[in-house]
Amino acid sequence: MQAHRKTLSLASLALRLAVLMAVLLACWRIGVAELPGSAPESRIALGAGLSCTALITVLVLAHFDRLPRAVLGHHGAAANARAFLLGAALWLVPALAGIGVCVALGWATVSLHASPAELLVTLALVGLAVFLVEAFPEELAVRGYAQGLLGTRFPPWAALLLQTALFLGFAWALGAMSTPSQQMLLPGFALILGYARAVGGSVWVPMGVHAAWMTTTQAMSPGYGLVVVEGLQAVQFIAFALLPSAAIGSVLAVRAPGFSWTRQAHR
Repeated sequence: MQAHRKTLSLASLALRLAVLMAVLLACWRIGVAELPGSAPESRIALGAGLSCTALITVLVLAHFDRLPRAVLGHHGAAANARAFLLGAALWLVPALAGIGVCVALGWATVSLHASPAELLVTLALVGLAVFLVEAFPEELAVRGYAQGLLGTRFPPWAALLLQTALFLGFAWALGAMSTPSQQMLLPGFALILGYARAVGGSVWVPMGVHAAWMTTTQAMSPGYGLVVVEGLQAVQFIAFALLPSAAIGSVLAVRAPGFSWTRQAHR
């Protein structure tokens, strides 16, 4: 029989979250200084270090807390892979459809400035860099450990809002909320990912969403020269935010009909 795990006090919970974010913030501050203008290969090497740091930190904290894998949003390897692909598809399919709608209605134009081979190679490199620098470590720490730990004390709606506040504080400390566009994007980004984590039942669902969203966004940036987009604001709102959010919300809700935002915190 599994031993009963005592619920953490608010002070103990806050201390663990403070340790988690302090370690990650220290590493990200060092890493972020190396990111601007760096090639994808350099970002991959940096991301490997960031991912290892996040993984070790979460494993140590979870060991002391005796948190089961399911509480942290992890299951078997095959289930994790399926959850990741589901999250990526829930963002990519409506996003591509949204780009098509924007182009068809004349709200945007998208011109390809690279060969198919160049496009695939760059997408693979950018995708791996995004996964290692952002999607894996951030989801593992914030939506995995932090939201899971908060869920042992609070109902899902409260854990969702608290992880959002934690994520925004982390982003602000890194200087990632210095522009109006970032200030508009990041709160919704954190809420969407937190929703996918809660209703999807796996941290690998938001990890897939995160990887697909940021890979596409970065690959379409002028720095890579792969595509030229006119009417980018329409694409970002309709194709990257509105339609994927609707798909994520509706599909995951249908897949989890018994989910309750007010249920008792899991012990």
